[in-house]
Amino acid sequence: MLIFCINFSLYIFIYQQSVIEQDMKVLIDTLCFIFLYTCLLAGFYYFEPTKRGFWCNDYSIKYPYHPMMVSFKYILFLALVGPNSLMLLIHLRPYRLIKNYNYGLVVNITMLVFVKFLIGRLRPNFWSLCKPDIDCSHPSFQDQFIVNYNCTNSELSSYIIKEARLSFYSGHSSISIYVATFIIFWLSSFVKKSNTLLIPLIQYIIFLIGIFPGLTQIVNYWHH
Repeated sequence: MLIFCINFSLYIFIYQQSVIEQDMKVLIDTLCFIFLYTCLLAGFYYFEPTKRGFWCNDYSIKYPYHPMMVSFKYILFLALVGPNSLMLLIHLRPYRLIKNYNYGLVVNITMLVFVKFLIGRLRPNFWSLCKPDIDCSHPSFQDQFIVNYNCTNSELSSYIIKEARLSFYSGHSSISIYVATFIIFWLSSFVKKSNTLLIPLIQYIIFLIGIFPGLTQIVNYWHH
């Protein structure tokens, strides 16, 4: 909700800076943003991921639980504050650029939530997060595909337990790569004004930063 407030406040600021003849266009854009945010928040907070079954001898979902090295909320915060701040500082009329960036970001997150909840793929640390009420040592469960189970882990929040069924696809990779790609192409507009390798080097560093969060999710057993 904090991230929504930051993004919406920024959009209202840009709205106030726009010229009068474009007010109707900006109003329509704002309504589109509100619609996407409503779908996003409703989908995440009021729906549950698809409940997929598992085999007791599936060791690919029995990795230990480790806290995320890079929090998804932290990535979202940087995705909003970082690029938007740069565009506000550098461009005199950043409305269109900021609109396009934030629209792409919101569409990206909305699609992410839709796909994650629809597929409901179990994470590598599913067993540690959920602790299903199934005794896999019992012979009756050895060769049975289990679909009826309940999570019994009382040590973690309900939000984290819900994450146990949201493996595909990676939100860390999706958001960080989107932000990195946008900044890289945005910086390309300055290449014609520079005869050095400084900007290409910066673009390469941004690309490395963009893939880093997704790699940490594999290291910490949050993704296959």
